[in-house]
Order: sequence, then structure tokens, then C-alpha cells
Amino acid sequence: MRRPAWLSWMATAIVLALPQVAHADGPLDVTLAWDAPDGCMSRDEAQATLGRLLVGSIAHEALDAEVKITVDPRGKYRARLRTHLRGVRGERTLSAASCRLVASAATLVLALTLDPTLSVEPPRDEPDPPPSAPLPAPAPSERAPPEPPAPAPAAATRAPTPVAVTIGASGLLDVGLLPSPAPGGEARVAVAIGWATFVAGGALFASQSASRDGSPSKGGRFTLLAASLRGCAGAPVTPALRANACVGVEVDRIHGEGFGVTSPNAVSKVWLAPRAGAELTWRPVWRFAITAGGDAVAPLDRPTFALENVGAVHRPSPLGFRAALGLAIAFE
Repeated sequence: MRRPAWLSWMATAIVLALPQVAHADGPLDVTLAWDAPDGCMSRDEAQATLGRLLVGSIAHEALDAEVKITVDPRGKYRARLRTHLRGVRGERTLSAASCRLVASAATLVLALTLDPTLSVEPPRDEPDPPPSAPLPAPAPSERAPPEPPAPAPAAATRAPTPVAVTIGASGLLDVGLLPSPAPGGEARVAVAIGWATFVAGGALFASQSASRDGSPSKGGRFTLLAASLRGCAGAPVTPALRANACVGVEVDRIHGEGFGVTSPNAVSKVWLAPRAGAELTWRPVWRFAITAGGDAVAPLDRPTFALENVGAVHRPSPLGFRAALGLAIAFE
């Protein structure tokens, strides 16, 4: 029976990981963060394996790498690799039935990342074993034992969907919902599940004033609060940059207070507003990200704020615009 191709390549990684006499021509320029369960390949063993794989290599670029090995509830080991070489970031996931096997495969991938010209000789397929001699026929009085049933094929397993939680803060600029463009701030939490991201946020904007008939002595002062929930989907533009399109809804609350009149009053109005836009996420270093985006906001209700004996002072626009620029940290 021939071995599957993937098993042969995994076997290559194990063979290459065995102690050898050769040593690297010089110190490796590799910064390696290694996280593996007890009893698996250690960081020192991984560094030594890389040195043996790169014997005679002419590549001298600096490689930053992070390898994290975990085991899922079904007992399958997975290695998540992240690399940074020549300004380009990469990421991939390997899986195997044993921890040392997936660790050996991870070191082989790191070596090929640093020097794609490495010549790794694949193992040769072993010939099928010769047929064994036939058993003597049972005596007429004996009954041959029944053959055991064939084992059921193993159920295919799917890799778990990656989940990442991001917490961040953004500076905002709202145009349209208040009497004049208003700066503000937002706190947000994002949960990324596979290709989809769900973002919840709360924002507060600086108070803006509006007057009646151009008279600065009579008017109202308005403050906007907003709570939003959005769903986003997109794709990476580069290993460090991702573009998302987002749709969602927010709850807006404007509080207005009159000034310059005999009996100023205060009133608050609340409404729903669908929103849609786009967002870019740039991760120059692991776990930290810079976000930038813009959304159109369409209030479903546009209440009029008026002063007694003066008249209307402010009414939100039918379509507003929201710009955001922020920082975030990811927990994966």
C-alpha cells in the first residue's frame, strides 16, 4: 500500500529533525517565538532544527516568526505560523496527529520561508511488502474463523473557525445630525469569526449650538449620543491590510437645551438610523491595529427642535456622514 503524499512530506520533516553532524555556517538571524505543549519540541530544539535545515544556505535576511501549537478536543495537533520577512507578513496553519510531527513540519515551513531555494529530497515510496505464504487449509473437521469486519472510515474533521476579539477606541467626526460638524469619541468591541466581523460601539459627540434667524443670543445647544451594531465582511488587501464593507443600525439620542429666552426648556429625542460604509484595518505589528472608515447614516425620524415664541432651531439632516480613525488591540 502506498503512503499518502502528505504523510511522506511529514515524514521528511521528522527525518530532517533527527540529530545530524552538520551545523549551520553561522548564527541564524531568526527571532522565534515558540509556544508548544509540554512534551513537544522545545524552542531550542526548533532553533537547532532550523540550523540543520539551513546548512549551506546563502539567505541572510532577518526572519521574525511566531509558532503556537495547540490540541483540539479531538486530540489533533495544530500549529499556527506567523512570519515577517522583507516587510511581508504571512500566516498559515498546519495539522497532524502528533505534536512533534506538526512541530517538525512547522520548522520545515520556516526554513523554506527563509530560503525557498532549499533542496529537500522527498522520501522514496517503499515497495509493497511481498505476499505472505498461504496458510494451510484447515482440516475438514475444522471451520475457518470468520473474517473481522472492515474498520469504518474515520469521520472527516473540519478545522475550527478562528475567533478573534478586538477592543479599541476611535476619534469621530459627525456631519449632518447636529447643527454643525461635531468631533467625538467612540469605544468599540469587535468579534471576528472567520470572514465575518461584528462590531458594537458607543459614541459621544461634542455639543453644538444653533440660533434662530442668525441671532447668537437665542437658540439651542445640542448633544448627540449613539450606540451602534454593525456586521462587516471583506478580504485582505495585503498580509497586513484588510478592507471591509459594513452595514448596521444605530440608536441616536439628541439632547437639546434652549438659551436666550425667558423660559428655556430641555428635550431629548431618540430614533433609529441605518448605516452603511467601509473600513480599513492595518496591522503593522501583531495584535495592534489602526482602523479608518466612513459611514452614511440615515435617521428614520427627524424631529424638529423649537423654542417657544421663537420657532424651529434645528432638525437633523436626512443623511449624515460619520468618519472614524482609531487604534485597537486584538486578543486571539
